Amino acid sequence: MVLIGNLFPLLLLSFLFVQYSCMFQLVQSFNNFTDQYALIAFKSRFNSSPNETLLATNWSAPNSICNWIGVSCNRRRQRVTALDLSYMGLQGTISPHIGNLSFLISLHLSNNSFFGFIPQEISHLHRLRILILSFNQLEGSIPPSIQNCQKLHTVSFDTNRLIGAIPSSFGNLSKLKDLNLQYNSLTGPLPPFIFNISSLNIVAVTSNHILGAIPNDLCSHCPNLRGLYFSFNELDSQLHSQFNNCGELLILSLAYNKLDGSISKALISNLQKLEELYLGTNNFTGIIPSTIHNLSRLQLFAIEDNHIQGSIPTNL
Repeated sequence: MVLIGNLFPLLLLSFLFVQYSCMFQLVQSFNNFTDQYALIAFKSRFNSSPNETLLATNWSAPNSICNWIGVSCNRRRQRVTALDLSYMGLQGTISPHIGNLSFLISLHLSNNSFFGFIPQEISHLHRLRILILSFNQLEGSIPPSIQNCQKLHTVSFDTNRLIGAIPSSFGNLSKLKDLNLQYNSLTGPLPPFIFNISSLNIVAVTSNHILGAIPNDLCSHCPNLRGLYFSFNELDSQLHSQFNNCGELLILSLAYNKLDGSISKALISNLQKLEELYLGTNNFTGIIPSTIHNLSRLQLFAIEDNHIQGSIPTNL
């Protein structure tokens, strides 16, 4: 009886361990089913294409979702953490069920033929860090609710058919580094709130319908800016203090706007690391300041089609 009494706690612990293991496997299986269902619902929105047929074969229940084409999982929980279907030639809409992949860190759907709206449900992906939807046919406006994806550091929606204003809520993405909205039909001003993000490196809005003034002191709160791509818009301000404290800026692209006034010495003196400067096809007047010789790293300087007097220095 003493022996049985000593074994009882061990038997109880073994029983509890088995029960816990079964429960854990049951929860994990349920979670995997949640991800599997979300992916199948996502695929159901595709139109017929060669790679859609390939996914239909590969994305089948007998295969672990972590072995499906374009799907990556974490090892411990076997949850979907990355979905990369770029360059697959896929056609269709982006299913709102994408928002049920709650462990997703990276979503890369570029260079396909996705159309329709960007689903609001993407804002449910609170772990998302990379969101790349470039080179598709997406339309409508950018959902302001994307601000809920607080860990985002890369957002790329370039080369789509997006309209409406750039959401000021982007300014709430405190970890944002790269924002690429080029080649769309976005309107309205540049939201100054975006330039309150200290981690910001690149802002690209080339070839839209952005209008109004360039916000002052862009680099006061984001001193690590490396590239500003504002060309082919309708910006109409003069250049004064917008680029104060932009000492890390490498590329400044302002061509094909409605900017006017003179090019100040202060503008040039604040951009000592500048490698490329595009000011062509605006309404600039006056002369090119001699201080441009101080930009020792400058490799490309475009100022054609303005009202500049005098000659362009040849020994830059």
